[in-house]
Amino acid sequence: MRYLIMIWHDPTSPEPAEAWRAYAELDESLIVSGELVVSEALADPSQGRRLPATAEQPLTTEQLAGFYLVDCETHERAMEIASGLGLTEVRPTLAMTGPDV
Repeated sequence: MRYLIMIWHDPTSPEPAEAWRAYAELDESLIVSGELVVSEALADPSQGRRLPATAEQPLTTEQLAGFYLVDCETHERAMEIASGLGLTEVRPTLAMTGPDV
Protein backbone atom coordinates (compact mmCIF):
# COMPACT_ATOMS: atom_id res chain seq x y z
CA MET A 1 0.00 0.00 0.00
CA ARG A 2 1.17 3.52 -0.71
CA TYR A 3 1.46 6.20 1.96
CA LEU A 4 2.18 9.90 1.63
CA ILE A 5 4.46 11.22 4.34
CA MET A 6 4.12 15.01 4.44
CA ILE A 7 6.92 16.91 6.13
CA TRP A 8 5.90 20.16 7.84
CA HIS A 9 8.35 22.90 8.74
CA ASP A 10 8.18 26.29 10.45
CA PRO A 11 9.67 28.65 7.85
CA THR A 12 10.86 31.05 10.54
CA SER A 13 13.42 28.51 11.77
CA PRO A 14 16.21 27.39 9.45
CA GLU A 15 16.42 23.74 8.42
CA PRO A 16 19.62 22.36 9.98
CA ALA A 17 22.19 20.66 7.75
CA GLU A 18 21.71 17.49 9.81
CA ALA A 19 18.12 17.30 8.59
CA TRP A 20 19.22 17.36 4.95
CA ARG A 21 21.73 14.58 5.68
CA ALA A 22 18.98 12.56 7.38
CA TYR A 23 16.73 12.98 4.32
CA ALA A 24 19.53 11.77 2.03
CA GLU A 25 20.19 8.76 4.26
CA LEU A 26 16.49 7.91 4.40
CA ASP A 27 16.26 8.17 0.60
CA GLU A 28 19.13 5.69 0.25
CA SER A 29 17.64 3.31 2.80
CA LEU A 30 14.21 3.35 1.11
CA ILE A 31 15.77 2.82 -2.32
CA VAL A 32 17.61 -0.24 -1.02
CA SER A 33 14.45 -1.62 0.63
CA GLY A 34 12.38 -0.93 -2.51
CA GLU A 35 9.89 1.19 -0.58
CA LEU A 36 10.62 4.61 -2.11
CA VAL A 37 8.28 5.73 -4.86
CA VAL A 38 9.36 9.40 -4.87
CA SER A 39 10.56 12.09 -2.48
CA GLU A 40 10.73 15.82 -3.11
CA ALA A 41 11.44 19.03 -1.24
CA LEU A 42 9.13 21.91 -2.05
CA ALA A 43 10.07 25.46 -2.99
CA ASP A 44 9.42 28.33 -0.61
CA PRO A 45 5.67 28.90 -0.10
CA SER A 46 6.05 32.41 -1.54
CA GLN A 47 6.52 30.73 -4.93
CA GLY A 48 3.20 28.90 -4.70
CA ARG A 49 -0.36 30.06 -5.13
CA ARG A 50 -3.50 29.09 -3.26
CA LEU A 51 -6.90 28.62 -4.78
CA PRO A 52 -9.21 30.35 -4.48
CA ALA A 53 -6.99 33.41 -4.89
CA THR A 54 -8.56 35.10 -1.85
CA ALA A 55 -7.02 32.52 0.50
CA GLU A 56 -3.70 34.32 1.01
CA GLN A 57 -2.83 33.38 4.59
CA PRO A 58 -1.33 30.00 5.51
CA LEU A 59 -3.59 27.79 7.59
CA THR A 60 -0.89 27.18 10.22
CA THR A 61 2.57 28.43 11.11
CA GLU A 62 4.02 25.21 9.74
CA GLN A 63 4.08 24.83 6.00
CA LEU A 64 4.43 21.79 3.79
CA ALA A 65 8.16 21.51 3.09
CA GLY A 66 8.37 18.18 1.27
CA PHE A 67 7.07 14.67 1.05
CA TYR A 68 7.86 11.01 0.64
CA LEU A 69 5.58 8.67 -1.26
CA VAL A 70 6.37 5.18 -0.01
CA ASP A 71 5.05 1.75 -0.85
CA CYS A 72 5.17 -0.42 2.24
CA GLU A 73 3.26 -3.27 3.84
CA THR A 74 1.60 -1.54 6.80
CA HIS A 75 0.60 1.82 8.24
CA GLU A 76 2.91 1.05 11.16
CA ARG A 77 5.86 0.77 8.75
CA ALA A 78 4.95 4.12 7.18
CA MET A 79 4.85 5.64 10.68
CA GLU A 80 8.24 4.08 11.42
CA ILE A 81 9.68 5.69 8.29
CA ALA A 82 8.22 9.06 9.27
CA SER A 83 9.33 8.87 12.90
CA GLY A 84 12.71 10.55 12.36
CA LEU A 85 11.49 13.37 10.14
CA GLY A 86 10.17 15.85 12.70
CA LEU A 87 6.62 17.11 12.29
CA THR A 88 4.94 14.84 9.75
CA GLU A 89 1.53 13.64 8.65
CA VAL A 90 1.12 10.12 7.24
CA ARG A 91 -1.86 9.18 5.10
CA PRO A 92 -2.64 6.20 2.88
CA THR A 93 -3.28 7.09 -0.73
CA LEU A 94 -6.43 6.08 -2.57
CA ALA A 95 -6.19 4.23 -5.84
CA MET A 96 -8.12 6.12 -8.47
CA THR A 97 -8.79 3.59 -11.19
CA GLY A 98 -11.63 2.53 -13.38
CA PRO A 99 -14.12 4.26 -15.66
CA ASP A 100 -16.09 5.92 -12.83
CA VAL A 101 -13.19 8.08 -11.63
